[in-house]
Amino acid sequence: MRASMLIVMTGCSFQISGSAPADAPSGTVDTVDAMAIDSPPPGPCIAKWLDHTITVSAPVPLAGIDVGGASERDPFLTSDERTVFWVSPGPGGDDDVYQASRASPTGSFGTNAIKLSLTDNTQGDSKIALTADDLYGIQATSRSGGVGEADLWQVSRTTGGNDPFDTIDQQHLAALNDAGNQLDPFLTGDGLTLYYVIGSPQRIVVSTRRFLQADFAAPVDLASINGGSGDADPALSADGRVLLFSSNSRPGGFDYSDMWYATRSDIANPFGPPELVPTINGMQADGDAHLSRDGCRLYFASRRSGPYNLMFSTVQ
Repeated sequence: MRASMLIVMTGCSFQISGSAPADAPSGTVDTVDAMAIDSPPPGPCIAKWLDHTITVSAPVPLAGIDVGGASERDPFLTSDERTVFWVSPGPGGDDDVYQASRASPTGSFGTNAIKLSLTDNTQGDSKIALTADDLYGIQATSRSGGVGEADLWQVSRTTGGNDPFDTIDQQHLAALNDAGNQLDPFLTGDGLTLYYVIGSPQRIVVSTRRFLQADFAAPVDLASINGGSGDADPALSADGRVLLFSSNSRPGGFDYSDMWYATRSDIANPFGPPELVPTINGMQADGDAHLSRDGCRLYFASRRSGPYNLMFSTVQ
């Protein structure tokens, strides 16, 4: 799997408590979400993921996402699904982050792609993930000033939409970045829980904090998910109960990069055994999943037609 960077999930509520959550970090675990989710009953699409009756439509290309690069990867959509960010090779050959907008959540993105305002044209950039208000995010990038190879950086802006990000720095991330790669970030909607990828073979880890101005704690392995052959691209449902991820050569897959999912009854419990996402996987590489807030639309990257292209499917 390629070096990708950032992630995002959207929470149902933003509650900060002074007491420790029931699933706070304590060693190698996989239930460490800091957010307190006051979740309503799941909608019909999330319910299908949770009871493993999910079926999805045949994938189709995400219209309008083409900047002339060799590939498009790592999609992340804002909470209203009207803006998409993705990674493509830039003019100099290094990866850059692009964005495009559309008038409605189901419309075409057209041909209005622009580079992310914080893209570094001389060094590799990767996935970005934002909070539910689209004002704060985490990006993976190998820009100068980091502590290792690809590092996690925080970005922020005062207004959303296509407005530029004003700042990028590594505050609150000292416990996460090291001399290796930190990739594929996924940030919960409240900004308090961060899933990302480290190591070789890659594995998914998770870190939490109490409030937005606090430092993230040292990460812990997502023990019930990591299989040892390479796991990456974590993405959560809005209620934190469905996890999508990519896995290399996991038993039961197609010996390529496949998309898997796992569920849990609530965030105080570990994820159950992973299952292949139906319909999508086959004799090609698929990954970089992003799930809509209602769980009804699945965005991802696939090599089914040559280089990676952005695709989407709908829950049926």
